[in-house]
Amino acid sequence: MSEKLYTSHCTVGGHGTWCSVAQDKIPSKKELSKLRRQASKKLIADEVIEITKQVLEDYSDAWEQLAKL
Repeated sequence: MSEKLYTSHCTVGGHGTWCSVAQDKIPSKKELSKLRRQASKKLIADEVIEITKQVLEDYSDAWEQLAKL
């Protein structure tokens, strides 16, 4: 996110103005798109992991049943 310089006036008498650097609260469209892609990739990876675990469990159960024969 881009940084901007913000000026504020202190409410305490005699302190005057001060400057601070803060990050924007709202990301740009490009940054939002990047965040969406990252989230989507993570969801897909998590789904693949879950499917892989299930398949491995199914295969191990099948091998156990074959071993009993």
